[in-house]
Amino acid sequence: MGGLFITALLLLAQSGGSGQLASPSDFDLAPPPIAVDDLIGVPIDIQNLEASMVFDFETREIQVDALMTFMVGSEGGFPVFDLRQTIDFAELDGAPIDPAMMQSHLISKQTGSLRILERDLTSGVAHTLRLKYEIDKPNAPSARGAVLRKSGLFWDIGLSDLNPGRYLEQWFPANLIYDQHPFTLELKMHGADAEHILVSNAAVTELAHHQWRLQFPAHMTALSPMIVLTPLADVTQIVDELDLGKNGIIQIKIVKHKPVTQSLKAAMKSAKDSLKRFSSTMGPWPHGDRCIIYMRNSGSSMEYDGATTSSSGALNHELFHSWFGRGVKPASQNDGWFDEAWDVYFADLKAKSNKVYSKKDKPVTLCSSDPWNRMTSRLSYSRGSKLFASIAKKVGNKKLEKAMAAFFIANNMRPTSTATLEQHLIEALGEKAVAPLFRMFVYGIAD
Repeated sequence: MGGLFITALLLLAQSGGSGQLASPSDFDLAPPPIAVDDLIGVPIDIQNLEASMVFDFETREIQVDALMTFMVGSEGGFPVFDLRQTIDFAELDGAPIDPAMMQSHLISKQTGSLRILERDLTSGVAHTLRLKYEIDKPNAPSARGAVLRKSGLFWDIGLSDLNPGRYLEQWFPANLIYDQHPFTLELKMHGADAEHILVSNAAVTELAHHQWRLQFPAHMTALSPMIVLTPLADVTQIVDELDLGKNGIIQIKIVKHKPVTQSLKAAMKSAKDSLKRFSSTMGPWPHGDRCIIYMRNSGSSMEYDGATTSSSGALNHELFHSWFGRGVKPASQNDGWFDEAWDVYFADLKAKSNKVYSKKDKPVTLCSSDPWNRMTSRLSYSRGSKLFASIAKKVGNKKLEKAMAAFFIANNMRPTSTATLEQHLIEALGEKAVAPLFRMFVYGIAD
């Protein structure tokens, strides 16, 4: 199915040497160059991403025009990025290039495929890559496309960390999650009969009826943006404020798909209770003065920066991810285990569980050694929470919670590695209580 619209125009970024030097921290967290299909792919640092997206109800197409400004590392080379759509037109530094020069290459089972731009680019200057394409269902495992209902269009950006290719790259050119950069999206609906609303954690400016500008901040990564476009007739909504005392006042907006049986009032109470608890125990709400929630019956709940699409039962879990996962962000998918593990242990109240590791247990690998990995281990929830329970048994639950709160404060809004977490816990709790457990049940190394 071709999709639903788009004729997108972007502001062109300046090419050549006009860009700023890349942030060393982004490249410090990047994987090393990779050899695949007789090419040497190198990581990039995106400086800025701009896109225009048009949903055209007359042609039943969705068209995108995207402009990515980026830099390659100090050695230069063939840039690696991803986009899970078919590219129709491309320009590199203002000159047309054949989209066939950006083929997807299978890296590994854990990584899936990534695009490699077959141009050896110089370092130290900003390059621009402009791409035009028609949106279809993303070519990624378990991905979903836009849905036409009788009431109108439903589109959920639908990010996921359990399969490769399921972050921002489903819809727009994107990097791996070590990279932080701003993203501006102009979203327009053409020819829609029904009234639609936009639900997003972006700073939203309404440019005209059914036309918005979404601005995501410079600390976002490919896992951060939440965007839901839905017919107004399909939802109900509520807005309220929560006073967190010294941690400030935040506005909570809940948009609920009508089939969800939980009332808006009950959902708001649940959200407030969770936000109060986490703010008082882990640290201040890290995402400004608002919290955005889209509720549905689907089991595919997901966390975003200061926002979530969630079922009623998963709301507490997803909101805590705004502290761990989308506050402290994983530096790579190898590090995606610890926010799920701590969420299950702390937010889902699994701390009361008596399940801990013993010397008889076999090693468990939660943190892969593949630097290009793009899948969070599905064992993160069960085995990862068991790891934290095992540490707590050695040092006490309160001491562990205090250490994790300090970890959040020290690393908020930054991509952070497993090694950084381990070192922090060693310093706070002692090497004997932490290092052997990480070795066996995070890195999967037998004693």
